[in-house]
Amino acid sequence: MNAVRQFLRNLVFENFGFKLLSFVFAVLVWFWVESDHVLTQRVRVSVAWKLPDGMVLTQRPVETATVTLEAVQATLRSIRQRELRIDVDLSQAVEGEVAVDLAERPVVGLPGQARVVSVSPADLRVTIDRSIKRRLEVVGTLVGDVAPGHRLAGTVVEPDRVEVIGPATLLRTLTRVATEEVDVSSLKEDTEFSDVTLALPRGTVKPLGTGRVKVSVSVEAIQEKRKLEDVMVIVQPEGRYRPVASSVGVELEGPISALGELDVATVTVVVQIPEGFNARTGVARAGDRGLSYKVVHSGDSRVVGRVLGTGIGVELADP
Repeated sequence: MNAVRQFLRNLVFENFGFKLLSFVFAVLVWFWVESDHVLTQRVRVSVAWKLPDGMVLTQRPVETATVTLEAVQATLRSIRQRELRIDVDLSQAVEGEVAVDLAERPVVGLPGQARVVSVSPADLRVTIDRSIKRRLEVVGTLVGDVAPGHRLAGTVVEPDRVEVIGPATLLRTLTRVATEEVDVSSLKEDTEFSDVTLALPRGTVKPLGTGRVKVSVSVEAIQEKRKLEDVMVIVQPEGRYRPVASSVGVELEGPISALGELDVATVTVVVQIPEGFNARTGVARAGDRGLSYKVVHSGDSRVVGRVLGTGIGVELADP
């Protein structure tokens, strides 16, 4: 116990004068750094524009600037908690080009102990123009390719017109506005894209409304024709009649992808003998109310077929 007490005593009082001097020196250094040493720091400040009534800028205005400051550390530390801005009041300006020097304008919210060294950007030239409204046609902007075997059948934008406000020199010649890009890659069916934004010049032209539209894209399968030879013919009901030719040529029409799945093994021509038919021979035609035929297959229902020629002959089967 005595050893511990002696250790603590020595820790505090041994070379006490030297330790006290070091402590005082450290306090003085800290005080000097905090109070007298001037430091440089860059901060971002917002730029607020005030324009005459009914006027706008023809280009997107500068919204922020970088300000280099000089101040003691304590002041710079307090600045980090502040919202600083530069006000550009052009409310008395007239239509045309105006020179603006941000470096000459005070930084609102800056403590008096801080000094502005520089502002970037400093020298600006802006153009003030009359503000007008205009109704523009909306055009959808589509990118990408739909799925293979398909094509775009149409595009509808709702609403198809929007009202905007902006500089007269720009809107005077503008008749339409495009949407932001709509990706239609790999689409196989009709699709709606909601909440699509307009591709307006940023900061100069603004929509009078939400500025969002719905783009409806219609997609359809590409139709193609394909011929098959030696497609089997059967007669129903079986027994009394038989086809004159046991096989015929058939033309199929439908989506490319679906046609590729069909061949002579999956396609059949069925001749339907109507009730009460007693002729020794006849010719079946597609869609007839009497003796008729239809092309049947095991593939996509969008594929339709017809027999090449004028019809299919049938005759009484051998007794």
